[in-house]
Amino acid sequence: MAGPRVVMYGVGAMGSIIARMLQDKGAVLVGGVCRSEEKEGKDLGELAGIGAIGARVTRDAESLLDTTSPDVVVMTIASYMTDVKEPILLCLLLVVVFAIGVLAIDAWGVRTAVVDVVRYDVIDPSQGR
Repeated sequence: MAGPRVVMYGVGAMGSIIARMLQDKGAVLVGGVCRSEEKEGKDLGELAGIGAIGARVTRDAESLLDTTSPDVVVMTIASYMTDVKEPILLCLLLVVVFAIGVLAIDAWGVRTAVVDVVRYDVIDPSQGR
């Protein structure tokens, strides 16, 4: 059985290390989001140093998340919540999110959305998103 489908949001040094670790543990890397033009269009595996895996890297996060349907998004783009607000909100719209630190997101007024996503997609999948 295949592992979880993962999108790496950030494919710099830290994202590459984590991508290698995830693949070693059986995750299926399905794509990556980058900021630089130089990385756009390249293979995530090649950028991470694990060889080509057929997972493209793009600057268009919304399109990537929509077309790859990941189970998990691993974000390695910044250290501060204020710097990742917009990318996290985008992920909340397109991917099921399990949030342990819901209060961190609640500061942006989206706690209800997180609770609804967990309630409908995880507890009762028949309800849909």
